[in-house]
Amino acid sequence: MKKEDQGKESFLDLELQVILTFFDKKIGPVPFLVYPRVDSGFHLEIISKLMFQEEEGFFIYTKPSIGTANYYFELQSPLARGEKEMMMISFIFNPNNHNPDRFQVLLEEFISDIKQNQNIYCAFHQSEVSFEKFQRNHNVLRKKVHILYYNGLELGIFH
Repeated sequence: MKKEDQGKESFLDLELQVILTFFDKKIGPVPFLVYPRVDSGFHLEIISKLMFQEEEGFFIYTKPSIGTANYYFELQSPLARGEKEMMMISFIFNPNNHNPDRFQVLLEEFISDIKQNQNIYCAFHQSEVSFEKFQRNHNVLRKKVHILYYNGLELGIFH
């Protein structure tokens, strides 16, 4: 290992990762929250390509070295085109260590939970809402992504 690479994690060093992807009306799919954060953009590129779904729902994508359990959903938002934010929440994992179907319930619970907050869309529109509203909703969303990650780890430990 090169000296400059010491201390850096790659995706393959991680057991699990959670990515919340947001469809930005100007630039397309954007990995909005990634936990834990790693330097590799490879998996972010895969997730961005998966976001173009016809309808809300759970789906799985696997390759020999990487697996994803994904849920595409929409959030009500007066600031979005069509008044709906296009979103996707994903677990990324080593397909040899996890059964992706087991993540579906966690993803559904996450979505149900954030949809309860009618202002959660403010987390995606920093320049269009007050800083306080943005910050409050962004913090709520970030905490919920962290909790989802740890719930996924716990699920993986007991598979």
